[in-house]
Amino acid sequence: MAMAKFPEPTPLAGYKKQPGDVPVLIEGQAEGAIPNGRRIVKVRGDPGDANSVGTYGRVLASHRAGDKLGYFIEWDTFPGMPVFVADWKIDRA
Repeated sequence: MAMAKFPEPTPLAGYKKQPGDVPVLIEGQAEGAIPNGRRIVKVRGDPGDANSVGTYGRVLASHRAGDKLGYFIEWDTFPGMPVFVADWKIDRA
């Protein structure tokens, strides 16, 4: 199976790199994805997730690898900290 080809990463603005860190943010919008900038709400989760169902955020970017779709989300509870989230956990707000 071939590895997914990701766009060139962009360093996070204002991030102070720590030893061993590789801060990146995938830019772009996958075909059929919720548009970048759109408000979303968390509708499903896993035990231990930092954000509970009902938390709001904003789509920063999306990426598709085969039949898998994921998003970089900026949650209202963690401003300035993009988090990669599986598509089945979110919906349009």
